[in-house]
Amino acid sequence: MSRKEYFAYGSNLNFEQMAYRCTEATVVGTAKLEGYELAFRRGYLTVLPKEGASVEGLIWSVTDHDESQLDCYEGYPTFYDKETMTVTDADGTPHEIMVYTMNAPYHLIPVPRPPPPRPQPLQCGCHAGVSGCRYFSAAVL
Repeated sequence: MSRKEYFAYGSNLNFEQMAYRCTEATVVGTAKLEGYELAFRRGYLTVLPKEGASVEGLIWSVTDHDESQLDCYEGYPTFYDKETMTVTDADGTPHEIMVYTMNAPYHLIPVPRPPPPRPQPLQCGCHAGVSGCRYFSAAVL
């Protein structure tokens, strides 16, 4: 069975949601994407290039079936695309990894503030596995 690594930075940080969507996915560990920032666009998160910024998230190991489930959830290829980027894990090891990024024109339309209440999946995922909760707060405020 073929597996690949996927970097989650939004709702896919939530272990329960991932277990429901991607039954064979396993967490590899935490990681950081340098040179990008979290941004809310049209009520959804994406990563956008920004010098000196970084995004914390999780590395998941996913099967081909898991990836097809993620593609459907993320609206690939219309709403999000997949890019290969380099993230660094907690030990400083680089990983060439799949990352979903929002397509134009969607990522070009900033949303100054998401509608209340705050997205629960981000809060759950943040508390469950990612130490940098301040990055999520900055993206949604």
